[in-house]
This record gives sequence, structure tokens and C-alpha cells, in this order.
Amino acid sequence: MTVATALLCVAVMLCWASSPIFDKFALRYLEPAQLFIARLYLVFIVLLTPMVIRFDEVRAAVWRADKRLLWVLCGSAVTPLLGLWLFYRALNTTEASRIVPVCASYPLIAAIMAAVFLKEPFTVAKAAGTAMVVSGVWLIAKP
Repeated sequence: MTVATALLCVAVMLCWASSPIFDKFALRYLEPAQLFIARLYLVFIVLLTPMVIRFDEVRAAVWRADKRLLWVLCGSAVTPLLGLWLFYRALNTTEASRIVPVCASYPLIAAIMAAVFLKEPFTVAKAAGTAMVVSGVWLIAKP
């Protein structure tokens, strides 16, 4: 795997790992059902907006929105879509059997981010599982 491909995989992992962190922040302000509906609604708007109204109008609306909308938007649309786009770019560079396990190891990053940003405990079991994930990814990714 080339360095550029590995960097794309790391970018994918960061995007996919940050989505549940944004969701957890949003859940401080919304009930799960509200977050679910908000996610669907915002994804619809984000996907429809470029076809319906100009980019400047969308950007202005996002900047005027309060913090809750930004958490939902980041967790629902920005990071998953960016992660998918980066995943496709990485997938286009080498074998799927190498790219998918590396990119799919985002729970490792999510566990670390949850400990740092959400103050969730990082237990011995999580540390052992993390070591296994890293070892497995290393074995798959090496030439």
C-alpha cells in the first residue's frame, strides 16, 4: 500500500469515526427519534440543495444556524459523505481486500475519540481490543 493510499484510508477512518462523536454531541440536545428525523431531513436538504438553490444561500443558512443543527449536520452529512468519497478514492488505488479492513477499522478511532471528547472510559478490555484491531489491520495492509 502506498503512503498516499494509507493517508486516504486514515482520512476515511477519521471521517467515519467522527460521525458517532457528532451524533453523541447532538444527543445532548435531541431525543434519539428527533435526531433520526433531523438526520433524514438534513441529508435530504443537503442532497437537494445544490439542485434547487445557490451555494451561497445554503452557506449563509448554515452559518446562521445554532449549534444543534451543526452537530446534526456534521454527524449526518458532512463526515459520512466525505468519508465515502475518500473511501472510493482509496478503493480506486489498490485491492479492496487491503482498503476495506483499514477503512473499516474506524471503531478504533471512534473509541479513542469517545474517550477524549465524550470522556467515556477507555478500559483494559477496550485497550486489548484496540491492540487486536491495530495488529489485524497491520497484517492485512502490509505488502
